[in-house]
Amino acid sequence: MALFFSQNLTFKKAFRFSLGVRLGFLALLCLSNIFHESLTTVFPKIDIYMKIFAFIYLLYLAYKVLISSIGGPKKFFDEKYSNIKYAMILQFINPKGVIYALTVISTFVTLNYSNWIVQLNLV
Repeated sequence: MALFFSQNLTFKKAFRFSLGVRLGFLALLCLSNIFHESLTTVFPKIDIYMKIFAFIYLLYLAYKVLISSIGGPKKFFDEKYSNIKYAMILQFINPKGVIYALTVISTFVTLNYSNWIVQLNLV
């Protein structure tokens, strides 16, 4: 969607959408950090199952990209969706982004740093 908006809309509208994507993903990373910390406190062994699920899901996505048609149907997006609020909400319903955030947080951030201030700075 960001590429579509950058090609078909003005710079200002495309920049607003890109800013919303950045802010939404930053919020998603922060919430993933909080969620992972609280989940591993309650269920310490769930970390390996989350990583296995993320690995299988990413393999599935790679397979879908591999078999998808290159010249598939062209998608059109309405201009009313090119705002910050919609882009931020879109990050939370995107399963690839959520799984990526949980995987990165659980593998690299919380594993090596226990102080929440350091974790927030790394996000």
